[in-house]
Amino acid sequence: MSITPSRNQVLRGQGKRKAYHALTGLAAVAGATALWAGTTVEWKGGGGNWEDAVMWGGTLPLGATEARINGTKERPSQVTLARADVLVSHLSIAEGSSNVASLVLDGPSLTVSGSFDVGKYNGSNGRFLVKSGHVFAGTIFVSGGGGPGMRGRGTLEIQAGSVVTKDIELGVSAGCSSTLRIVGSKASGIVAEDGLHIGVYNYLNLEKEPPQSATELIFDIDADGVTPIFTWGKTEGRINFPIPDDEGNGVGNCRLQIDLLATPPSGDILLIGCAKPCRGAFTDLPEGRPAGLIIPERQHYGRNGRCLPGQLERGGRRAIPAKPGAIRRSAGADAIGRRGP
Repeated sequence: MSITPSRNQVLRGQGKRKAYHALTGLAAVAGATALWAGTTVEWKGGGGNWEDAVMWGGTLPLGATEARINGTKERPSQVTLARADVLVSHLSIAEGSSNVASLVLDGPSLTVSGSFDVGKYNGSNGRFLVKSGHVFAGTIFVSGGGGPGMRGRGTLEIQAGSVVTKDIELGVSAGCSSTLRIVGSKASGIVAEDGLHIGVYNYLNLEKEPPQSATELIFDIDADGVTPIFTWGKTEGRINFPIPDDEGNGVGNCRLQIDLLATPPSGDILLIGCAKPCRGAFTDLPEGRPAGLIIPERQHYGRNGRCLPGQLERGGRRAIPAKPGAIRRSAGADAIGRRGP
């Protein structure tokens, strides 16, 4: 496993085509930004299809509506959106304290003109799974929005389709847990204009000693690699790892985990392409530290989120020592990836 520099690889070839197809949907977000929250519609709890108006209390969320999917631990909500395209002003999944809920997008497009929360307040556990279809959103918050009392858990998993957003915020509330997982190479594009912001944002310095947040970035590699995350913003356009300051901001950790679904392709596998250099580094994987990979019997990269020296023996599952790679970064553009055999 290595982080390799690349000025021209960030938007080239298949990755460039995927990013282009995803960017064609940005107009849908721009055209919807004038629609702000009007009424609020809440899912009644339990499993079902988004299109079932009864589960929304008789009125489907649409346009300027704010949609909330909450559920209890005894009766978690499991919602599937698989038929009609949906536009809402705000969407939350397991926002309330101790709520448990999930949303699966499987086919149509989901546009959220404002913010999109996946898990938020204390004890919440939210999950958003993109199996197919297209997501257009303002800012996606995976667990918390930066304020106090937001020690929940959020998971965003992308298996296929596309995701286009202004920003993805991970672990920005003290004590929360967040996971971003990219499964294989079937997704057509994952694009965040401003990039990924990771670590606690101590809003108005309300917590004097905020506990750390915990973030995981997981990439599942298939025979064709994995769909990379692209950022392109002129102002931001980077990955911001947790960097502590004197106001309790940036407190947290972010660990990289890589799993194998199949024998990976040879050559570099791009994970993240950035318009600007990253700020900070993965936890336990700082810039310049040697990094390799190890494949235990269940074919898993790393242990406890840490990349370890080793190499894949293609004929079996036994880990074999190998020369570690290096973590490097270019001044102009970042390309985070793995160099194959």
